[in-house]
Amino acid sequence: MRQLKRALSDTQSIQDSLNDLLKWLQEKETLLRLLKARVIVVKKEPLVENLQEYRLLEKDIENHRPTIESVLRQTEEAKRRLQPDSRDEFQHKVDDFQKRFGILTGGIKEHGEVLQGLSQKLVDLEKELDRLEEWLMPYLEEMESQEFNKKEMPELEKRLQV
Repeated sequence: MRQLKRALSDTQSIQDSLNDLLKWLQEKETLLRLLKARVIVVKKEPLVENLQEYRLLEKDIENHRPTIESVLRQTEEAKRRLQPDSRDEFQHKVDDFQKRFGILTGGIKEHGEVLQGLSQKLVDLEKELDRLEEWLMPYLEEMESQEFNKKEMPELEKRLQV
């Protein structure tokens, strides 16, 4: 009788742990949908904020991996002691969790790649703007000088075409 009570208690504990993981997974799926639905502005501050939120989500998932593996291992051990109906219920929850977790991690990876790509493009754009500014500054300085305004039109045209 004691063994039966212990098995029931263990099963309930595993069931609770699995339900907690499913609840946690639901929260992360919602968070990822919100991150992906947000319009990404290719400006430094909003992009950095998006990258930070992405990294927090990624870190949260990595931190949960040991718990996930432990609960799944416990579930596998408990299924051996269960009746077929209970075993099928556990298996259904495990399969559902693993499928959704795979989709979540794939979505996070994809979103991270998009953010990293945008970040790199922003860095490239900033470099090109710096080069443009370096090229343009001497012309702007010359155009703002008093001597520039004293030059004749053909001379100005010639200078600007260089």
